[in-house]
Amino acid sequence: MVTKIDDLPHTLLVEILSRLPCNKSASQCKLVSKRWLSLLSEPYFLRRFLRVQIDSQTPVIGTTIFALPPNDAGKSQIFTLSKHPIFETTSSASNFSLRFIPCLRPLLALPPTPKIHERVQVAFLCESYYKFDSGAGGSSKIELNEEYRWKVVRVVPNDSNLEFSVEFFASEIGEWREVTVKCPKRNCFSTSPRVVPYNGMLYWLCHGPVGEHTMCELDLSDTSGDVDIVPNVIKGPKVANNMCMSIWGGRLRLCPVDLKSHCPELKIWEFREEAGGKGKSKKTKKKWSLVLEGVFMDQMVCKERLIARKLKKRGWHFHYLGSHPTDEDLVCMLLMPDIIVKCNVRERTMERIAQLSVPILNET
Repeated sequence: MVTKIDDLPHTLLVEILSRLPCNKSASQCKLVSKRWLSLLSEPYFLRRFLRVQIDSQTPVIGTTIFALPPNDAGKSQIFTLSKHPIFETTSSASNFSLRFIPCLRPLLALPPTPKIHERVQVAFLCESYYKFDSGAGGSSKIELNEEYRWKVVRVVPNDSNLEFSVEFFASEIGEWREVTVKCPKRNCFSTSPRVVPYNGMLYWLCHGPVGEHTMCELDLSDTSGDVDIVPNVIKGPKVANNMCMSIWGGRLRLCPVDLKSHCPELKIWEFREEAGGKGKSKKTKKKWSLVLEGVFMDQMVCKERLIARKLKKRGWHFHYLGSHPTDEDLVCMLLMPDIIVKCNVRERTMERIAQLSVPILNET
């Protein structure tokens, strides 16, 4: 008679552990015993775990973490766009606690970075950990990517708007390397470019000709002998507003940074790659496409009277804070000077998720 879970057969134990929900970490079970550590490290368990998650269509859990500038007391307030099992905020949403759930792969300690900087941006680029092929008749196959490669990237701000440094550690190289990113012609960088990782590339906005928003695309996949790199330049939409680039629901998108009462419309552009034509024009076309317009902030449905009253007044001002990584309809805004709201751009609804105890920006 089976009295303990350790008495279960190997295959049955795999089936049980493969059904852990996505918001629990299977890697935590490695601490139970040496047997479980060995079992959970096997490729067979990883394939089975992925198969069960795909069959159950468990949604990918994600959220956005953003920090507001320091208030008069010199403290930054950190918030999340939605509830998340890894990241938790207190009821006041002004204090932040982090609960980290490690991945199934063993942790790797990186060697010390080549230089110490006062501040850097850090990005993570990686390939897919597994390959999923749908076959004929509804059959499918999961294969682990045995050559799984990744990079840890550090973007170093520079006083010059013509270049900046990038340090990266690549799994296939096993050491830190540094390259200098040179500014393309007719453009200039920000002294602290906001870099967004997407599909194995680094993207950021730069200053182009008047009225144009230009995006730079940097490929770090082959930098074996390069010291200086010039990124690819992709033209953006011609709009007067300052724009912000971020990941919305797994897509790279652009939207205005500030929306005011005299210019209340929220427009969203999406970065797309389209297959070229025949002959010499086979090259993939990369462009920005307008995917959403006609979203007016003062016409959002909001049940809360305080926000409704503010929107009826003249001179209101929204400032973009962040978007949701897996839900393309959610965006977070700061309704100046102290109310953080979550907007659903498809349903045209708005709700308050937090209120600052100390306003950090004055209304204009």
